[in-house]
Amino acid sequence: MSDTQRAARRYVAPAAGKIKARVLEAIRAAGSYGLTDHEIAERLGAYETTSRSKRIALRDEGEIIDSGRRRRGPRGVGMIVWIARQTKQQAGGPACPRCGSTRHVDVVVHAGRSTRRDCARCGRFLAFARWHESEEKSGGPADKATNGAET
Repeated sequence: MSDTQRAARRYVAPAAGKIKARVLEAIRAAGSYGLTDHEIAERLGAYETTSRSKRIALRDEGEIIDSGRRRRGPRGVGMIVWIARQTKQQAGGPACPRCGSTRHVDVVVHAGRSTRRDCARCGRFLAFARWHESEEKSGGPADKATNGAET
């Protein structure tokens, strides 16, 4: 590494940490709605390449996760909706019948069309927080069980 590269790295390092913190703050503020790379850049007033590199670092560190949902970006292409890992784990609601915990985890399933709620402590299925509408109208899980389908 040349002396100018080392100098540039020392100059940029403090700002890079601040940008990464701002990216995480924006994603956390969006809650379960989440943000795409384009939306993150818009909120920060930054170039998409800058915010994306920080978002990649946050993903690699496990701070954020793919929500399983996609939203169309400015070019009409589906983009990953990112959410903070802690968004998935929430307190409140009825106690788990197995372990008594009131903390739950919302797990996105069916390519983002449904959300399953599990106990955060023991992992037991509690309920569907959101069920895919078309399956609900045309026979959701309850109908499949009564039709003799094996799981």
